[in-house]
Amino acid sequence: ASPTVYVAAHYKWVLDRLFLTHNHSHVILLEDDMLVSPDVFSYFEQTAALLDADPTVWCVSTWNDNGHAHLDLPSKTLFRNSYFPGLGWMLKQSLWRELSPKFPADH
Repeated sequence: ASPTVYVAAHYKWVLDRLFLTHNHSHVILLEDDMLVSPDVFSYFEQTAALLDADPTVWCVSTWNDNGHAHLDLPSKTLFRNSYFPGLGWMLKQSLWRELSPKFPADH
């Protein structure tokens, strides 16, 4: 099996445990080598309302490929896109309940 099969199985196992077994409303996933700002959890707490209010928003991410100091992006602006950001993200239980039964065994 390819290494990505194990990654997919691990994600499904973790998300099933956190959402279906432990009944968490939202889950935050952070890559183990990601450096985060001191306000990262405040950011997630504040943006959880976006997930709850709009079913077309599948996740909230802390990652921005264009988030470099020299680009001088507005610090109070959120960007919506159709690209899955990975790295540091949050999703809610209702979406996982929809996705879990059809979660792919590999990408």
